[in-house]
Amino acid sequence: MDTLFKTQLASHSVASFYVQCLLSSCRNCGLDAEQLIVLSNLSRTKLENPEARYFLAELRDLWNYIVEISSDPCIGMKIGQNMPAGHWGLIETMAQNSENLGQAFKTALKYWRLVTDTGKQFKLERLNGQARLSFISAYYDFSYANESDIAYLIRLLKLILGQDVTLQEVHLTHAIPGQLSESDYQPYFQAPVYFGQSENAVVFAEDILDRPIVGSNSQIRLIVDQLAAKKLDELNSATTLSEKVRAYIQHDITELESVAEQLHISSRTLQRRLKLEGNTFQSILDEFRRDKAQRLMMDGTYTFQQISFLIGYRDERAFYDAVRRWFNASPSEAAQRFRTNNQA
Repeated sequence: MDTLFKTQLASHSVASFYVQCLLSSCRNCGLDAEQLIVLSNLSRTKLENPEARYFLAELRDLWNYIVEISSDPCIGMKIGQNMPAGHWGLIETMAQNSENLGQAFKTALKYWRLVTDTGKQFKLERLNGQARLSFISAYYDFSYANESDIAYLIRLLKLILGQDVTLQEVHLTHAIPGQLSESDYQPYFQAPVYFGQSENAVVFAEDILDRPIVGSNSQIRLIVDQLAAKKLDELNSATTLSEKVRAYIQHDITELESVAEQLHISSRTLQRRLKLEGNTFQSILDEFRRDKAQRLMMDGTYTFQQISFLIGYRDERAFYDAVRRWFNASPSEAAQRFRTNNQA
């Protein structure tokens, strides 16, 4: 993975409620959500707080484990179909209280960053009796996530309009997986699917945009719109420098100078700003190494020499000293304790 891509994954985020609904859908699809949380190292504190944010790198890791554990090439579409309402947060409430579907789409595009700032560039076009909603992600174009979002969109349109919406075409930027054929996509999209396109898109009849939304309430929409605008302002200044540093470290940028370079500041400025947050670069790095060492020791398949290397220690003695400092135990004692507690 190149440095630029790591930077983008460490600098952008997704809402906790989005991840919560994703995990709920995994349960609905028969996957072990608890296992996914552990493997992806998702913060449980963030899961309990719908206002929290996860970095894109964490979302990417979660999706990778979903695909690996399910071994199902259709898992993205299945997750989208089984997604509980609320996956897109306040955007859904505003959409349900819009005058028509066209207004609902415009609202979604305006406030999409409340859900995630994955670099998605949206475009809604009307042409020759067709409407085309397209998106392309500048640095998070993950095929399973795209398929999930489109499957959920189809389900959400039915919920908002109170009737089925028939798509005319679905466009996907990725190639069709070798183990699938176009017919495998029909139960989910019920429309011709075109692969290897320049954008992900759904195409439908233009008049659908003008359909009124039954039960919409303009007063509710106004109130929620004001709340969404306030949350968007808060989000623009929410991420702390410590969180950004932690995300870089999690993805193998572990030198102070390298992290400072990615943040376009000097090492001295980085240290000074972290101090203002009551933190230091070394304490963040130490916390990361401690947590990763605990996970690897709990796994039970790695030698202590391998764990020492994987968490960034070239001197095995330094690793032993760190384990003693972190857990007040030798590596053998700590590993046994972790595995025993995990089995309890």
